[in-house]
Formats: sequence, C-alpha cells, structure tokens
Amino acid sequence: MSRDLMLVERHRKNEEIVTNGLQTFYEVGMALAEIRDSKSYKLVDGFDTFEAYCIERWDMPKPNAHRVICCAKAMDNLVPIGTVLPTNEGQARELTKLKTPEEQQSAWKRVLELADTGKKVTAKLVKSVVDEFTAPEPPEQDPPGPSKEMLKDLAPQGLEREALELILKEAKRGCSKKCHPDVNPNGAELMAEVNRLLDEIKKYYGMNFIQQ
Repeated sequence: MSRDLMLVERHRKNEEIVTNGLQTFYEVGMALAEIRDSKSYKLVDGFDTFEAYCIERWDMPKPNAHRVICCAKAMDNLVPIGTVLPTNEGQARELTKLKTPEEQQSAWKRVLELADTGKKVTAKLVKSVVDEFTAPEPPEQDPPGPSKEMLKDLAPQGLEREALELILKEAKRGCSKKCHPDVNPNGAELMAEVNRLLDEIKKYYGMNFIQQ
C-alpha cells in the first residue's frame, strides 16, 4: 500500500472518530492532532490550511480545535503516572495552563491526593491546584536589620567611643573645609553625601555625638 493510500485510510479513520466521538474529547483531540500534523487535510480534502479544514468540515474554529488537541495532549501526558485520568474536557483544560508534562503530572497527582481525602474531582478543584502551581513566588525579603539591643551592644564604649567621636568630628570638620563653595564648586552636594554617611554611622552604632 502506498504512503498516500495509507494516509487516506488514516484520515478517514480519524474523521470517523471525530464524527462518532465528539463527546470523547480525548479521541477527537488526538485524531485532529494527527490530521493537523500529517497535513492529510490537503491530500484528502484539498484544503490549504488546517484552519479552513476545521471550519468547513467540522464547523469548528481553529482555536476550538487547538483547545481540544491541547486537552487530549494533556491527557496523554498523564498516562505514564496511572490509570485515573480526567473525565471531561473541563478538567483537562485546566491542566493545559501548565507548560510541561512534568508540571501537569505533578498537579494531577496533587488532585488525586485531594480526592483521596474525600474531595470530588471537578474542574474547579483542578483549577485550584493549577493556580497553586502557577502562582508567582513571593519576592525575597531583605533580612531584618539589627535590633536595638544589638545596636546597643555594637556601640563603642569608653576610650574607644571617645576615639571614634574624635575621628568622626575631625573628619567632618575636614570635609566641611574641602566642601566649601570657594574650594569645590560641587561642595554642597558632596557635603550632603558626607552628612548622609555620618547619619548611617550614627544609626549603626546608636551614637548621637556628631553635631550637625
């Protein structure tokens, strides 16, 4: 038998499935997928595109055909993990929102776990599980800053505090001279940054000794 004759035979068989099994979305979806992928609609029925074939032959817009195919593919992806499969297109349609077969399998396993607890498997239940899988991860939170007790422990004491006060005061005094408008045209902006950094140091050590 030539390849063309085999294709014609397969095409007729697939069309019989679509005709007699519109209620069985899995068989319909897989049949339409083969018709689309083999392009048998060109050889057998003379259509230029799969879209034209779906509309003229089945009164089915291409998006609807694509949806049924995706649902059938999702069902097919679940076969390796067991014999309990979605019972209708609505359940399978929710799984198509997941990008990979592995994600679809994991979500369906979760649905079956919930079913074991007494929950009825419905499209709504499948949707709730899929939503969990597709929910964006919460943004990472910055670690909390040091507590007041920690800052108190960090604050220098005695001679160390006195030395740090002297260093920072002298540093500010020196910066004030170098940031004078007569010396540096950008002195005002530079001094503002100096003061900001000094404020950060004060907050870190819990010290209030630098005079503004």
